[in-house]
This record gives sequence, structure tokens and C-alpha cells, in this order.
Amino acid sequence: MSLWGNKDSITGSNTVTATVTVTAANATVVGVNTKLSTDFKVGDFLHVGENDYVFTALANDTVATVASATGGALVGAQSNASYIVSEKPKYIKYSQYIDADTVYGVATEELEGNAGVGSVTVTAAGTGFTARPTVSFSGGGGSGATATATAKVVTFTVGSALDADAGTGYANGDVIKVDGGTGTSANATVTTGAANTSVVSLALVNGGSYTVLPSLTGEATIAETGSGSGLLVDLAMGLNDVTVTASGNNYSSAPTVTIGGAGGVGATATATLQSTEAASVTHAGWVVRTAGTGGRAGRVQYETLVAMSSIQGDAEDDAQLPE
Repeated sequence: MSLWGNKDSITGSNTVTATVTVTAANATVVGVNTKLSTDFKVGDFLHVGENDYVFTALANDTVATVASATGGALVGAQSNASYIVSEKPKYIKYSQYIDADTVYGVATEELEGNAGVGSVTVTAAGTGFTARPTVSFSGGGGSGATATATAKVVTFTVGSALDADAGTGYANGDVIKVDGGTGTSANATVTTGAANTSVVSLALVNGGSYTVLPSLTGEATIAETGSGSGLLVDLAMGLNDVTVTASGNNYSSAPTVTIGGAGGVGATATATLQSTEAASVTHAGWVVRTAGTGGRAGRVQYETLVAMSSIQGDAEDDAQLPE
């Protein structure tokens, strides 16, 4: 990214003696002593004579293809003795950017990327899963996004297979945890009967995080506090969280997230996009364009953000367009 307002215009290696000819009929630029493909890139603006063009292809150092930078008819420029190429601001609107503002970047590779899925937020855990939940994406204009999910316990009940499932030796407030499954164990506090030390009910403390589910009926437990033993529990499992494993590409809007998995109902989640620019390109900053509304209709404000380590306080937009 060029230094905004410092040296936005750049000249070729041989601009003293180099010349270019722009032919409108075939949209070509032919140079003499130029180094077009060495010094410049697609998206840079060419100013020659009184005309502005934008490079659409650079075949080599002396031949390029252009379009009108103003969107009008292409005008030829014959054998001008000098020319200037500028990295003019180029913008693209990302659907996830806060308030639908327009984000500008100077170098085309910074903002001509595309958006992929950056994160997924669980909005409802659901219940009834008998296997690890699955995640799929649809819509949004893109493809290739993938993710994995973990499950958690959403309901603890005392095992119902045998009276002995309630265990013995427990005190009110003891904490037990699930013994089986793969991942982080769920735990709960117990309430005992008035006249004995068997467990009557359980209150969920932490649902855990499972890649392999524990047994859902008669699962063994371990006492984390107290000295009770023998409690078996029945479990209802829901969606815990979702981790994006591949962001995909070319999404114009956030895709729909579908949570599947045997037996599961009611689990929902939403996707948030992250641009490939944000994911992989080092940049010096942004120029943000805000169009006025209401009493400020017709006014346009430009705000320059230089991403220096000494500048802080831009976190407000990071959820929509992470840096």
C-alpha cells in the first residue's frame, strides 16, 4: 500500500525518455523505453496527456491494455513524452462492514480479495443429539467453507434404569462429573433426599465440550467433591461450539449455517464473514467513506486510519471486519 498523500503517484524507471501511445480502437498502450509490467500492476491508473486510464492487463514492459478511468468512452493519447501512474483509491463494499460503510484501500490486491467465513456463533444449543453435531453452509454466493462442532450436556437427570442409579454417600452441594466421552467433562451439583444420601436431582454447572459423546443413559460419574459413589446419570446433549476449519471464498453475504447430527433438534448458529484481505495481507491502513443521510444527505466524509502500533481504539469494527 502506498503512503496515502505522501507519494501516491509513481513514475516508471525510464520516464525521462519513455513515451506511450494509447489506441482507443483496441484499448492498447504501446510504450517505448517503458517498464510497464515491471513497475506497475493491474488496477493502477495511467495519466497521459489530459486523459485517465486504468490498467486491465499488462502483457510485458511495453504493451498493456487499459479502460477508461472515468467510465466513459476510451480516448486515444498519441506519443506523449511523459506519463504518470497512480495507485488511486479502489473500493469494495463488504456486506459485513458496520453500517454498510465503504472501505477503501489503495493496492488492488488488498481489497479485490473475497470474503470467507471467519467465525460461527451458536445462537441455540438445541437438544437430543446422540452423536457429535455436524455443520454445513449454504447460500451467500460462495463455497468451500467447512467447520466442526462439539457437543455439551444440556440436561442432567438421575439414572432411571435402577433405583441404585441414585448412588449413596452424597451430601447436598457435592459436585460430580461425567466419567465417559472424549473432551472436557461436564459437571453438576447434587441434591439428596431428606432422609438419605442418594441423589434426587442435579443442577448443571458446566456442560463440558465433547468430540465423542458419553453414554446418554446410565453414564457413570466421579465425585469431584464429597465421598459419594454409584451415581449414574441420563444426559441430553446439545450443540456447544463451532470451529471454522476452512473459510471458503467468494461469499457476498454470510451463508446460512445448518446444524445436523443424529437426534438433534433446535440447534442454530450464525456465520460472520472475514475478508481474505483481513486474513492474509499486511497493510498500512484504510480510508473509510461514509455517505451522509438525513440533514447531511449529499455529504461524504472520508476518514483515514493508519494502522500504526501507537494508534489504538479502532476495535469497534473488528467484529465485522477483523484486522
